[in-house]
Amino acid sequence: MISVIIPTFNSEKTIDRCLESLTNQNYKNFEIILVDGKSNDDTLKIVKSYLDKGLILNIKTEKDEGPYDAMNKGISMAKGKWIYFLGSDDYLYHDSVLKQFASYAEETRSDLIYGNVFFEPYGRIYDGEFNRSKLIKRNICHQGIFYKKTLFDRLGMYNLKYPVHADWEFNIKCFFSSNVKVEYHDFTVAHFSDGGLSSFEDNYREEMLDFLILKGIGRLSLRELSSVYRRFFILKTKSLLNL
Repeated sequence: MISVIIPTFNSEKTIDRCLESLTNQNYKNFEIILVDGKSNDDTLKIVKSYLDKGLILNIKTEKDEGPYDAMNKGISMAKGKWIYFLGSDDYLYHDSVLKQFASYAEETRSDLIYGNVFFEPYGRIYDGEFNRSKLIKRNICHQGIFYKKTLFDRLGMYNLKYPVHADWEFNIKCFFSSNVKVEYHDFTVAHFSDGGLSSFEDNYREEMLDFLILKGIGRLSLRELSSVYRRFFILKTKSLLNL
């Protein structure tokens, strides 16, 4: 079974489209765990209307410390072998996405299977297969990733120290862990609506580079390591000069 975890907060304008994309899936062996941060709009009213449509919905509503805190709560509630995170303003790419994933998962020994997302602000597919070098520069959208639940037992939950990029840190752990098997398939999983790609230029990128240097130094080539240090010192200099 797949556990689809959806963090929400005041998502009344987008949650209907998100849940509709799950209702229309022709693969039905999944549950939905919706973790709401105490919305004060009609989000929960819309969500509860889907109980009559046969969706397996587990709803938790309480204040949280942001989306990664909500995602951690969802992981703890999940009953599925595989975990998938879908933003409340995102939706699955077509009606056979979960069936397509299940066909890959049935034969695999991988711990993480990922594909692409359609990045709506730029109207393009993002972003193909990743390796360690590519992951230094940008993240894989979690809307394109399916994780085995056991990964979170082995590597820990999302680190709330990174309120913007906790998923990037977790993906780095996966790619740099010798006992984690990662698998890419060229299929598009979801429409990604958020402006997340541009946010890689914020201050948290500096923290992520710190993490890469400390955790990845033994596994990076000299060329990759040089690229990490170059980016790190550019960001440090800009920070010191308040640029």
